[in-house]
Amino acid sequence: MLAFAARTVVKPLDFLKPSSLMKVSSRFKTHQNSLPRLPVPPLQQTLDRYLKALQPIVSEEEWAQTKQLVEEFQTAGGVGERLQKGLERRARKMENWLSDWWLKTAYLQYRQPLVIYSSPGLLLPRQDFVDQQGQLRFAAKLIEGVLDFKARIDNETLPVEYLGGKPLCMNQYYQILSSCRVPGPKQDSVTSFSKTKKPPMHVTVVHNYQRWDAPDLGSDLHAAGEDLELITANQQRARGHPHLQPP
Repeated sequence: MLAFAARTVVKPLDFLKPSSLMKVSSRFKTHQNSLPRLPVPPLQQTLDRYLKALQPIVSEEEWAQTKQLVEEFQTAGGVGERLQKGLERRARKMENWLSDWWLKTAYLQYRQPLVIYSSPGLLLPRQDFVDQQGQLRFAAKLIEGVLDFKARIDNETLPVEYLGGKPLCMNQYYQILSSCRVPGPKQDSVTSFSKTKKPPMHVTVVHNYQRWDAPDLGSDLHAAGEDLELITANQQRARGHPHLQPP
């Protein structure tokens, strides 16, 4: 996700080279299938790291009590051993035994404000605009960059990222655009429209509490600028009509 933000905002404003419009079929699937499964760490290692992380933030009394509970937890034939075997069985059946639990617990079931506690965001470099046209050009270039990135995702030409010489899972990149989070009372859900028969082909612009859709951008990245200027011009005209203004 951070790499997506970097690619979007740090390119110079004379901007991006158009990405390839030729789809590289099954490249993403081939890469994902080549990755190793997430291993389950040994129980002893997990407990040792748990105690090490806990020690600086609890009292000596709490530390002693916790250490005793951990020793009971890891006895042969005890709860820890049974749970460890359950995790290992789950890992044999799934590519990543943790991802579903992590998604639900850390994100979809999390009831605190997302913008503060969970969701990523973009911080754009400071710009000194001299007129509205400069603002429009900057916004259009930003949209053009995002659409270029989306084309790489749709065509499966996004370069694989590496850490320590080893390829990383790229699955999240293929879920961030054309997707939305649907609120629920106890758990939210994520819906992606990128693989539907009619995937979204528009950009939504919110300005002064009003929303417009720039439709049918398709593969024409440069249409973003013209659509954005039209939307802003319409918003300017709406100022003269009270019924179009936000409450």
